[in-house]
Amino acid sequence: MLEGLYRMTAQADNAAWAASHVATLRTIPADVVTATGLFVDGDLDVAEPMVRAHLLKNGNHVEAMRLLAVLAWLARCSTMRSCCWRQSSNWPRLSRGARRICPGPH
Repeated sequence: MLEGLYRMTAQADNAAWAASHVATLRTIPADVVTATGLFVDGDLDVAEPMVRAHLLKNGNHVEAMRLLAVLAWLARCSTMRSCCWRQSSNWPRLSRGARRICPGPH
């Protein structure tokens, strides 16, 4: 859709950029996309087993491993009641669901 809008407005470079991102997203398995959506919505307890099952069934996948690492980090934060994410410049980039566990800078 964005690619088409760029093409309609004669923005060929931006259209190519949008098309490359869509192509990349299409390579991500559906269950990893679903788990990422669950993560963003704050359903971490549902997302983690989904990602683990994907990795066990299909082997290594970079995006799935990245998501599992973030989920593990956040699980550790919630049990420690302390989180270095809260103290870093990366905290605002966490999803809404992640911020529920790491509610903000101290």
